Amino acid sequence: MIIAFYAKDKELSKDIMDSIKAVLENDGHTVIYLDALDSVEKIDRVVAFGGDGTMLKTAVYAVKRSIPVIGVNLGNTGFLAYMNVTDDPTTIAEAILSSHYETRTLICVEYKGITHMALNDVFIGKTSSSPIYTTLYVDGDAVDRYHSDGIIVATPTGSTAYSLSAGGPVLAPDVDAIIINPVCPHSLHSRPIIVSPKSEICLKDKEFNVSIMVDGETIGETTDEIIIKKYPKDVCFIKPQNASFYNRLLNKMNKWGITPTEEVVWQEQRDN
Repeated sequence: MIIAFYAKDKELSKDIMDSIKAVLENDGHTVIYLDALDSVEKIDRVVAFGGDGTMLKTAVYAVKRSIPVIGVNLGNTGFLAYMNVTDDPTTIAEAILSSHYETRTLICVEYKGITHMALNDVFIGKTSSSPIYTTLYVDGDAVDRYHSDGIIVATPTGSTAYSLSAGGPVLAPDVDAIIINPVCPHSLHSRPIIVSPKSEICLKDKEFNVSIMVDGETIGETTDEIIIKKYPKDVCFIKPQNASFYNRLLNKMNKWGITPTEEVVWQEQRDN
């Protein structure tokens, strides 16, 4: 069984989805539509129709059930989705059924007894207009004390998201590492660092009062120390064989912030 999950806030072309569904069902597969990620038994794989936000939610759903996921982009950048809704339905269906996979690291943070998983990042941020002090420990060793707007702890997948905007490095998806990136540190020496995925990352300080965001969603505030580490299971992405991380990085990331008028000029410059 294949689940086609779509974002409620995205304008969805039902005709395109039905075309993809028809190809899959002609090949003997059962396809159901969901606009909420409910518990469904006997799932073979899940397709996320939407933008990167939809992919983030779907990835957590998929890893809990040990099933592969693939994205069909309906959003703007759609960096996590290997397919686009403008692609031929047969091509999309073939990609969905592909047995070519890649694994992506997740990290997790525990809050009030619940483990929250992140495909991109966990952000520990200020709760007021004032910067916060945060002391970073890695495997029990004190690393730095930041006076900043917050700390991003990111996966390789998340290296092209918030961490990139905050000046962090880009990591290829198969790099096994975790990025720790202070946001707007009031210091000349504080820079992003990369640590082992086996490391336990601890953030705490005196009079600690911070908010916790997991993949862009606030889960709460705390005054206690925060432990972030790699989640024991990876998420499995279905990856078309001709898909290239570096090609996507060039073609999608270089277009960020370009207006429609400027995009024509950018395209001409790239082609020349």
